[in-house]
Amino acid sequence: MRIAIAGAGDLSRYFYEEFPRHGHHTIALTRTPKGFLSALSIEQRLTDYSVHDLTEKLSDCDAVISTIAASGPDHVAVHLALLEACKRTPRCKRMIPSEWTGNVERHPEQEPRYMHETREPIRAALRAQKNAVQWTIFLNGWFSEYVLPAGRRYFGDLEDGGWPVDFAKRVFTLYGDGRAPVTLTSARDTARAVAKLMEREDWEEFTHLAGETVTWVDLLGIVQRRSGGEWEVVGRSYEDAVRQVEEAEKDGKIGKKVNAQLQLLGYSDFNRVEVEKAKRQREAYFPDLHFRGVEEILDEAGSRGGVI
Repeated sequence: MRIAIAGAGDLSRYFYEEFPRHGHHTIALTRTPKGFLSALSIEQRLTDYSVHDLTEKLSDCDAVISTIAASGPDHVAVHLALLEACKRTPRCKRMIPSEWTGNVERHPEQEPRYMHETREPIRAALRAQKNAVQWTIFLNGWFSEYVLPAGRRYFGDLEDGGWPVDFAKRVFTLYGDGRAPVTLTSARDTARAVAKLMEREDWEEFTHLAGETVTWVDLLGIVQRRSGGEWEVVGRSYEDAVRQVEEAEKDGKIGKKVNAQLQLLGYSDFNRVEVEKAKRQREAYFPDLHFRGVEEILDEAGSRGGVI
């Protein structure tokens, strides 16, 4: 299939590497040329993300997948333009919006504010257009590559407690009693699953992917055991996390607000994907794919260099 990927950030790199391996002709939609895409021999189509331009750029594509994580109204505008372009093209009738998140199907009330404000208008538009464009939302919890230090993953570090593992300082932030669950799914395995789903016609509204579900205490034990040396464990109460959100709101910086709100998820069930639904969908849609657990990711990192 001829598939367009919107965006050229950290997450997209796993998609650009994996899609050609599954036989898909892959096209990048990007505002500016990217060297890593040239190195991968990926066709780059420069776009301003207007409906008119996207309609032209997507005219010969079978589907578009977004890995864009813009802020505020920009995120909504780009995705609505992608949807409208799909509706106007005769061929590109499949779209996967940029979600890659926790269990918004079961726990929509726990969704972070920044995410709800930027994703819900897109979900509403997708539902309202009925069957003109086929779509699904991927729910995968956290990407398990975050258990690796910088240099072994494409993702950048998350500061201000947005992710509990700080490899540089060797500090682990424990959310409350650490018993809340978190599903960790590899971004690379997610890209492989999306590539396989393109071969199917029977998409569901939500697609659940689950590598492994652990608690934060479990994750702390894995990190301590596998990384060697001492780690400082910093306990953070829910009240502390709420205060950080309030302070970030006053500060006004997008990055601080996002990381503060991500931290709140560590006290809830939002990070846990529906394991039974993920199992059913895996058997139906991805029977020949293996979704790696945390230990497997770490084993792979230990056996070879570079990005995992």
